[in-house]
Amino acid sequence: MKKVELHVHIDGSVRVHSAWEMALERGLHLAENEADFQKLMQVKEDCTSLAEYLACFDPVLAILQDPDAIYRCTYELIEDLAKDDVIYAEIRFAPAQHTKKGASQEAILQSALRAIEDARHDFPAIRVNLILCMMVLKDFAFTQADNEETLRLAIAYHQKGVCALDLAGAEGAVPLKAYMPYFMEAKLNALPYTIHAGENPYPQHVETALIMGAKRIGHGIAAAMDPYVMKLLKEKQVPLEICFSSNLHSQVAKADTHPFRTLLDHGIAVTINTDNRTISNTTLAKEYELLKKYMGCSEEELRACNHTAIQNAFLSPEEKAALYQQLDA
Repeated sequence: MKKVELHVHIDGSVRVHSAWEMALERGLHLAENEADFQKLMQVKEDCTSLAEYLACFDPVLAILQDPDAIYRCTYELIEDLAKDDVIYAEIRFAPAQHTKKGASQEAILQSALRAIEDARHDFPAIRVNLILCMMVLKDFAFTQADNEETLRLAIAYHQKGVCALDLAGAEGAVPLKAYMPYFMEAKLNALPYTIHAGENPYPQHVETALIMGAKRIGHGIAAAMDPYVMKLLKEKQVPLEICFSSNLHSQVAKADTHPFRTLLDHGIAVTINTDNRTISNTTLAKEYELLKKYMGCSEEELRACNHTAIQNAFLSPEEKAALYQQLDA
């Protein structure tokens, strides 16, 4: 089945062997061998929390601190998406997370955009855009300058490879409303945005993201806990970017009680995504099989989710029409 992916993090989807090679090239001793390094990059079966899941980013972030590394992992992710029969993807990352060795956010961003442009020629069946993530960390003031720069770049490069803005990181560490000025600035500049909200069991975060004007919600599964929030999602026709395996691995949902089916049956727009392909050792094809197994999804429902993804992609009506034709060909 041809597919569309709207929620996949570059740094959570780096090939293990590539990360190991880049670590050695940069003189980083992060593990004794590649097998041990893989254990650091992929979530453990007995993972107990979202915080533990997010720790899998740490070894990769230690490596991805220069434009060459960003170029390689971005290009290879697009190759992997193409092999997964993905025809359109919005891949995302936080450029501020990759500046610890002195590279500017703009240099990091330009490297990712070069990879996207080169991959377009090598993998013509897939088209890719980039979402830039601002970050939530425990200290709001510490991230303020970085987030302001990310916002500036997202506006400057909008429709030049960047299609939207996002807010990711430690949900709840800082009240979501603290980021309202950033999103109001994005709105003034006609820059669309998605917001990570409701991955942890706080449906009120989804409601706040809707009030702030999010066009999509990253994860958002906590909405199923509150009938009012589900009603809001349906009325506003704001879709959820659901990542089934990621939710299981981070212990925010169980396989047989995941709210995917509840949300779908309530008429809420849902899309299917991988989140972090390497951390969760998954592909969209695997996600579809899991949803068939645990949520009883039919082929027709899976295709409908792809149509929902195209409908809510950060693209022009003409670009969406072309994707619909490609998807149904």
